[in-house]
Amino acid sequence: MARDIADGATVSFGSVFSSLKLASISHSGLSRNTVDASHLATSGGKDFLASSMYDPGELSCEVHFDPSLKPTIVGALTNDSTTQALTITYPNGAAAAISAWSAYGYLTGFDITASKEELMTATATVKLSGSIG
Repeated sequence: MARDIADGATVSFGSVFSSLKLASISHSGLSRNTVDASHLATSGGKDFLASSMYDPGELSCEVHFDPSLKPTIVGALTNDSTTQALTITYPNGAAAAISAWSAYGYLTGFDITASKEELMTATATVKLSGSIG
């Protein structure tokens, strides 16, 4: 099993992430709904079927905030009605090896934190859509 630290991980998502310095990546995880298959004769515990589809989740990235990117960020939140390609690359435990995950998604949030004597940061949230490759 490959284990590694996150140094060198990257996120590519349209024009939003190309100019931002990435501090951390958090994926909410994949989830699959269940369908209640219980009926009037079911006794004890309920019966469930697994849905044939899964929710690819959300990706949240903490970044160094750059106020000059306001047009890019506002545009991605208000004007983009189609999904954009997203690629996450992670180090994979061996010299020069990487593991790439790909998906499509929408920018759904961009929360800014600015405190006295602190680096300005933001959290960008992307709702993933479709399959993860």
